[in-house]
Amino acid sequence: MNPRWLPVLTGVVWGVLLGALAAVFAVAVGAGFSWLYLFGDAPWPEAVAWLLPALGLGVFAIVLLACLALGLRAARQAAAAAPDEAARRHAGARRLLALGVLLALLLAGAAVARIAGQDAARETAAVQTAGFEALQSRRQRLTAVAVTRAPRPMSYDLELRTRGARGGAYRLTWALRASGHQEPLVEGAAELALEPGDNRTSLPIDARAIIERYHDLALGGRDVEVEVAEYFRLGVALTPVLGEAERARLPPHEIQNLALGQSALTDRATADLDMQFRISGSQYELLD
Repeated sequence: MNPRWLPVLTGVVWGVLLGALAAVFAVAVGAGFSWLYLFGDAPWPEAVAWLLPALGLGVFAIVLLACLALGLRAARQAAAAAPDEAARRHAGARRLLALGVLLALLLAGAAVARIAGQDAARETAAVQTAGFEALQSRRQRLTAVAVTRAPRPMSYDLELRTRGARGGAYRLTWALRASGHQEPLVEGAAELALEPGDNRTSLPIDARAIIERYHDLALGGRDVEVEVAEYFRLGVALTPVLGEAERARLPPHEIQNLALGQSALTDRATADLDMQFRISGSQYELLD
């Protein structure tokens, strides 16, 4: 290559390199500004959708032309210089050219690695999403929930029916609330081992605990003689207890939701309970 064109070529290489970086920065700043002050999360109107690409292209062209102008100026100065000075300028241009090419290759490699990482992350996310959807479709669901009077004194039975292809460990939680009260009167939990297909489960509920809590919450625990007819709402939640292999197939945010009790894997249902009972001081009695 004619050494006279080394400064021009150096200017072009650095113009492309710096122009690309400046264009990316300008588009990022423009996108951030538009999100903060113009459109927010709404999509850009079609009439102005060209602005960001045009901004990036304009910044790239300005930087490229500026570097090219510097390269042409350096070439003219080298041509007008004495032979020793021209040789020194050309050597400097070679070093700048080599540095620019090296940086361009490094940035290109980083971009390729990032794209490959993003592709791998997308593939992993797709596999995890598919695993979550499969688990969600196979989990046990509550098909019937009822609270019935038990033959035991001061006791009810929580009757559950579930159906699903996934057997194994599940955690059942329940909370009983009185009408007009958000705070649960009583709560409970149990670990269930369910079989694939249909399951029927019965769990005891202590009526004395319900009445005692109602006595404290609604009547302030006062020494009273009263008969109460009250309507209660029982909320039930059934959540699969996942092994390490199942957890590995789920997206991280779904695992977090599971830990927070907000997962779509949890199936919920409610049942009504009408209770009649007598409170005589600290004595409690269920009525028919």
